[in-house]
Amino acid sequence: MKAFQQNINALENKIKIFIQKWKEIQAENELLIERNRQLEEKIAGLKSGKQSSKNDEEASQNSDNNDYAYVVSALDGYIEKVDLCINKLNKELDG
Repeated sequence: MKAFQQNINALENKIKIFIQKWKEIQAENELLIERNRQLEEKIAGLKSGKQSSKNDEEASQNSDNNDYAYVVSALDGYIEKVDLCINKLNKELDG
């Protein structure tokens, strides 16, 4: 029973960490959305046929794609960790 309680506590801690990271990612996402909006406004202001506006837009899209990939990768990692914890708990309960 003690091992079960320890597993529950460990899972609880991992979920708290997951929620904290999720909130951090949401805040970062809001900042990125605002940054993207500002860049789009800047691009719209610069669009007068200049090549530089094209480069800014491409750089912004590449940056956003990299940020999105990082967020997805981080979430996948946390989900995998939670799944492992659940599997360990199930083994404890069955064993």
